[in-house]
Amino acid sequence: MKPTQPLQSIVDPFVAGYGGEVVKELLGNDPKLPENADYLFRRYHVIGELKALENDSFGNPFRDKMGRLMGSWVKRGLLLVFGTRRIELSQLHRVCQEEALSVIGKPLLDNVLAKANKQIRETKKLLNMPEAKGLLMVASDGNQDLLPSDVWYFLTRFLQKTHEDGTLQYSNIHAIVYFNPRMLVELPGSGRPAFLWMSGARSNDDREMIEFLNSLKDAWQTFIEKAGGCLEHVAWESVRLEDVAFAGARRRIPRIRITDPTEEKKVR
Repeated sequence: MKPTQPLQSIVDPFVAGYGGEVVKELLGNDPKLPENADYLFRRYHVIGELKALENDSFGNPFRDKMGRLMGSWVKRGLLLVFGTRRIELSQLHRVCQEEALSVIGKPLLDNVLAKANKQIRETKKLLNMPEAKGLLMVASDGNQDLLPSDVWYFLTRFLQKTHEDGTLQYSNIHAIVYFNPRMLVELPGSGRPAFLWMSGARSNDDREMIEFLNSLKDAWQTFIEKAGGCLEHVAWESVRLEDVAFAGARRRIPRIRITDPTEEKKVR
């Protein structure tokens, strides 16, 4: 079920309390303006765009495509399974992982990375901040089709993509934050609830961005505690993300019906 309140009702106050600014309040609501990013962290010279993965971010078309793709893996001997199989990306053959990028990752590419990259680029122009860096903030806000580890896997893999000439794709995005403002996860082993926060800079040499991300993480923890969500501090870099699941929905990965593409064609 989609939350009744927009995600911005949580994130906007957090950003404002951190010292950031809501871009629409700076630019106004002129319909002639291109679609812009959400936030400006002026102190760090960072423009941030918030994207939500909701319960309809992945749906039946995704499951159908994955079913056909998994059927081809079986025929090629890359996957030994029949009937119904849960998708565990970390357990798949590397060839399968690469091919899954084009299916599972397409909604992330089209609706998240590509769109955010454009919005950040336009906002840099609108604010006359050509040297500003871009932050993509991705929130799981109802989506349970992919585990947190799968979302993080795709986001980080796509951010490594380059053009044929070696230049970076999505070059206006310099860092990613992946979090769950309203969806608790369960810690592996104990099952205790926690708010997920994963972040990373595109370059390990970008010390200013890394400093900003660490500061933002600490501010988020403080914000959550003040909002009444006083949960234990988690050093996510020391947690095996593949073992983390959304609370109340352990391993609720889409159950994909494997189909044989050749048999499907015969029926048609």
